[in-house]
This record gives sequence, C-alpha cells and structure tokens, in this order.
Amino acid sequence: MMNSRRLASWTLLAALAACGCDRPVASPSLKAVSAASASPFAVDIAFDRPQSRLEVANKSHYLIRRVGADGPGTVPQSVQFIDTLFGETVRTTFQLGTLEDSTLYEVTVRGARDAYGNAYLPGDSVVAAVRTGLNYDSPLREALDRRCNRCHAGAAPAAGYRTDSYASLFGFGSDSAAAHPIHNLIPGDAQCLLVVKTGPKGKEFSRAHLTYAESELFRNWVVSYQARR
Repeated sequence: MMNSRRLASWTLLAALAACGCDRPVASPSLKAVSAASASPFAVDIAFDRPQSRLEVANKSHYLIRRVGADGPGTVPQSVQFIDTLFGETVRTTFQLGTLEDSTLYEVTVRGARDAYGNAYLPGDSVVAAVRTGLNYDSPLREALDRRCNRCHAGAAPAAGYRTDSYASLFGFGSDSAAAHPIHNLIPGDAQCLLVVKTGPKGKEFSRAHLTYAESELFRNWVVSYQARR
C-alpha cells in the first residue's frame, strides 16, 4: 500500500513538471480530520491518511451538532466512502432539514481506524468545525489562493485564465479567441471546465496537487450551491 502511494506521489510530481507551470503550489496544513459541506443535507469528512473501509462507513462513528445547541447531536442517515483514489474522504448524509445553511456546526468523529487497522485518533475522538454551505468568499477563495492563484493570476496567467477573483472564474481561458468560446465556470453544471479539470481525472488535479476533498469542494460549490458568491 505504501509503495503504491509513493508511486502515486512521484506520478503527480512528474505530471507537474510536464505541465509547464513551475511556480510552487502551497501545501495545506493537514488536520487529522476536517469537514466541509457537500450539499444542504450532506457533509464531507476528510482524513489525512487512508482509512479502514469497514470502520469508516460506520455511521455510529459520526455526530453533528450545531454550535450552541442543546442535546447530543445527530447521527447521519448514511455514510458513503467516496474517495476511491486515496481512501481518505467520506460523505455523511442527513435527513433534509437537519442542517441549517450558513451555520456553524461541530462534527465529532470517534472510533476511526486507518487502513492498517490501527486506532486513528489517539484520544479515540476528535471534533472538527464546519460551516454549512459553500460560498466563493469562504471557503472557495482560500482554496483557490492555496492551490490555483500561483499559476492563474498576474499579468500572464496560465492558459489565459485567472482564478484570483470571483468574476474572473467565469472567463474563457485558452479558447477565448475561438468562434464559440465556453465559459470555464457554469453554475450548476457538473461538466463545466472548472469542475472537470479539478476532478480526479482532470489535469489540474495533479498539477495543483489537489486532495480528493478539495476536488469535491470545487464540484460541490458549482453543482450543489450554484457557484454562489
């Protein structure tokens, strides 16, 4: 398993070298567990290393509670293992109406085990903060600054496409001179270029060293939240 992950890392580095963008990409400060909205009724939870497929899908290991609310919180209706590349991301789904938009919640994860069967959390549980809903102002702008703006900003952005402002994300990029250019960002469109290129099979996934959770962040913002400001 470790050899395959090392090989994958070298493959990503080779792809970055071949793409022509030699500006360094910022690496995020990884947390043991982090969380982000996936839709009005789902939250993605990302781990910093591969998880046991059997244990990670156990819904009793997760609890979400609105900050300041009374009571123990809510267990998800289902947990889906969505990260088929690295085994580090799951999607927790709740009954519609459980989660309020633009509201701060705490997600408790307990009893997790990594892909080798070892206890993942020293204290057996950890709490991650998540604000429901996805907006450009937060957290997308931070993700773009961390992963994209080093190449797609300034006087000569890569492929003629800028990612350093909300308006510029709707630009055309390298096909701007074509007879019928296509906007890179189309709210609600899972096949628009921004989603496709940052997806696991897209060029920018390896060039920008995106995690699976970051790739889903872009997709969910465009599709579930209509690329809202």
